[in-house]
Parts: sequence; structure tokens; C-alpha cells
Amino acid sequence: MISVIISSAKPKLLAATVKNIEQTVGLEFEILAYENADGKKSICEIYNLGIENAQYDILCFMHEDLLIKTNNWGEHVLSVFKKHTKLGVLGVAGCAYKTYAPSGWDVEGNEANVKCINYIQGNQNADVDGVHIYYNPGNKHLETVAAVDGMWLCTTKSIAKSHLFDEKTLTGFHGYDLDFCLNVGQNHQIAVTFDILMEHFSSGNFGRDWFSAILKLQEKWEYLLPVIEKPLTISQQNTFEKRAYKRNIINMLCFGYPKKEIFNYLLKFKKKGKISTALFLKLNYYLLTK
Repeated sequence: MISVIISSAKPKLLAATVKNIEQTVGLEFEILAYENADGKKSICEIYNLGIENAQYDILCFMHEDLLIKTNNWGEHVLSVFKKHTKLGVLGVAGCAYKTYAPSGWDVEGNEANVKCINYIQGNQNADVDGVHIYYNPGNKHLETVAAVDGMWLCTTKSIAKSHLFDEKTLTGFHGYDLDFCLNVGQNHQIAVTFDILMEHFSSGNFGRDWFSAILKLQEKWEYLLPVIEKPLTISQQNTFEKRAYKRNIINMLCFGYPKKEIFNYLLKFKKKGKISTALFLKLNYYLLTK
């Protein structure tokens, strides 16, 4: 038995998703869909409301623009949680390294095969086929990661009730997945399953609101970061960190941050000992040339 929790903004998408769940879940279920087209409630508020009202022991938080292609996926979710008693969060896309530098759940590049992903990136144009994104380096059914994408994630009701989504820090619709995984991951495993396939019809919104949420999460979790769930050399870690800082520079320039403010942003990390002098100089040269 499974409770599916959805924050809904588009009735047509929700109706299609409900029909898809009915056809594929393969066991007793309930859908807790909360209409939130006006965005007055954050996704954390919506999900916490779902946790409070859910009647079943397994919870699935999912976007309404998904099409699950695997039959009896609900049975698989229950089986995974029953078999892996240390499991806290299950997703279909994740990464085994979460940088210290502000970022989402993913990294740029794939050194040491840190990405664990299995889903179809759909296209809103019905005439264009989706792209199957698949990274399964160990050819496994289940792989431990640092965090998963929030388009679809499952947990138990007991874990969710003791690790509620952070309504105070995250007041919008971004960062909730990373925050939840970092929270749960301190005491439980986070994992990706390769036995459930779905299509996701949006590619996400990585605007200023997203970046603002990511900055808040870095400040909240800096004592814990980086999170490493796969053996990495220092060189590989440094490469991921450098790319993340460069991406931050690009984002901040795109979002209208003055270069002086970006310099001070980098200087803050240098003073904390998180950016070496050599990297600091390289990043500032990179900033000046943009």
C-alpha cells in the first residue's frame, strides 16, 4: 500500500498522472493531490500536509508531469524498502557526490561514474521522442547516492514524519529534494532504483529562485558537505568543486550579480579554507574574462 503525494498546478496534467498511476501502481494506493496553481503554498508545505494526511506506510512524492512506464512499480517500491532496512529515500536519478560548493543534487561531469540515472527526458512537443538518460555504472538494480532528484522520490511515513520538509528555509519550489536527502541521509541510505522507468516532461527551472534556494542550503548544510558515497580521489573531488564554482559564477552573472559581489562570494569560501589560493586566482581570472 502506498500514498502518492502531488502538488498540482495543472488539472489536465494531474488527471493524466492519476490515470497512469491507477494503471501501473499494481497495489492498493491513495492519491493526495493538493491544488496549488496560485503557488501560495511552498512545495514543502504541500508535502508536509501530505505526510500528515497519508494513511499508508510508504509515501511517494512525485511531479504531475510524469508518465510511469513500469507496471507494478508500487510492489517494487515496497519490496525494496522491505529488503533494504537502512534505506531512507528511493529515487530514479541521483548522484554519489554532493559538492561543498553550492549546487543541486547533480554535478557537472561524471568522473568515477558518480551519476546514477534511469529516466526518459520527455519533450512537450508530442512529435519529438524523449531521450533515455541512463547511467548505471555497476549494472546494479540499486545504487547508493548522496541525493536524488525530487521529480519522484519515495520514503516511509515514519522517516518522513521525523524528517519533515523544511518550510522555514525553503519557501518556494526548489531545493526540497536535496535538503530532504541531506537530512535523511545522516541516518539512512539514499538510493536510486534502476527497475522503475518513467518519462519526465519538463526539464526543470534553474532560475534565480532556484539559485537562492541552493545558497540557503549550502549555508544550512555546510558542516556536512561534501557528501561522498563513492570512492573519489582528491583530484576528482577538486574537479567537481571547481566546476560547481564556475557554474555559480555563470549563474550569478546571468542573474545580475555585480562582479564585486561575486568576488566577495568567492572570497568567503577562500577564507573558510574551501577554495585554495590557486583555485581562487583561477576563478577570479575566469570571472574577469566573462
